[in-house]
Amino acid sequence: ANLVLSTVPGQREGLVVDTHVHRMAQVLGWTKPGSSPEQTRKQLEPWVLPEIRSEFTLLLIGVGQTICRPAKKHCDICAARDLCPSSSL
Repeated sequence: ANLVLSTVPGQREGLVVDTHVHRMAQVLGWTKPGSSPEQTRKQLEPWVLPEIRSEFTLLLIGVGQTICRPAKKHCDICAARDLCPSSSL
């Protein structure tokens, strides 16, 4: 439902947590270990401002698809490598 709502102009309800957002939140240590996607959404929503939720989601999806891939992380080119608890550098 949050995905559909995120496409409606002016509608800023809920945070979209797909597989990439869920995984990236865990990699970055923003959620409790073993959290479900729904638990991740509930943990992130209080601190992700409604007006940036769409951009936040798209950013995490992009990073999760290109830089911080499940099979091979590219920590050497990641801008967050110094802050990331999962960085291999």
